Amino acid sequence: ILANKLSNVASLTTISAPLGGSKTASFMMLLPGASPVFADICEHSPYIKLCGELNLSIPAMSIITQSGLIPFTLESGDGVVSTTSQATLRRARHIEINASHFGALAHPQTSRAITDFLYGENNEY
Repeated sequence: ILANKLSNVASLTTISAPLGGSKTASFMMLLPGASPVFADICEHSPYIKLCGELNLSIPAMSIITQSGLIPFTLESGDGVVSTTSQATLRRARHIEINASHFGALAHPQTSRAITDFLYGENNEY
């Protein structure tokens, strides 16, 4: 959201981000003692709605992780965030990686995709 307002943001990369919201978070909000973070990422959150309406003017890439189904909802995804939710960012290059939500940062394809996005393919990094 800030990327559209700040002139010093050159690009945006998301990794396994629930930009379309989370059905699981919507369910978890109903449980006693639920963390306030669930309200921020549920499907009807004002923050999530803003993410869905973004029209970025900078290059963007979404790394979309998938490794099976989401418990509770049986949607395809990385075990935590659905594939559909991760692919919400418009005008973004979508890179699909076969990894769990928690294994995304350690996956070699993640670092390669980010390096290629920032420095171009066939870079010397």
